[in-house]
Amino acid sequence: MWLGKWKNREDTPFNVKWPKDSVCASGIQFSNSRKVSYKLNFYEKLDVLEKTFYWKRQKLTLLGKVNNVKSVGLSKLICNVSVLPVPKNFCDQANKITFNLIWDNK
Repeated sequence: MWLGKWKNREDTPFNVKWPKDSVCASGIQFSNSRKVSYKLNFYEKLDVLEKTFYWKRQKLTLLGKVNNVKSVGLSKLICNVSVLPVPKNFCDQANKITFNLIWDNK
């Protein structure tokens, strides 16, 4: 993928197919557009986080809910958050999702 000042290059050296939108490496999506990068690396992960909590209607204890949030839910976000700059409202949204799960939307 062409990056930096070469991001608009159209040539294809060595007859290699060069991607234009985004590239995935080790589970992280790299893109020339910050908006696309945030969408792929953070906001889609929030959707996955909400879908991961399929068991939220079950009657779990508070400790069980916290354990599931930490082990199953937030583990999906750790890699991206530790490697990439985090969007401003991302942490607030993640906190809201986990808070609503733990406290049953109360």
